[in-house]
Amino acid sequence: MLTDGRTVVFTALIQCPVGSPKITEGSKIMVANDNAGTDVRVTGECLKSDPGQLHTRHWI
Repeated sequence: MLTDGRTVVFTALIQCPVGSPKITEGSKIMVANDNAGTDVRVTGECLKSDPGQLHTRHWI
């Protein structure tokens, strides 16, 4: 449950290096194993993005 009382069910948590840009909630995300985007690992909508102290987390 989030601090605003919402409950979010997510399928993946993406952890990026500290300082990575925050992704706007509702944005479409694609995580791929290569720069060309041909080996897609997961796709979805950003449900929450949190720039933490050690890394930036994105829930989809």
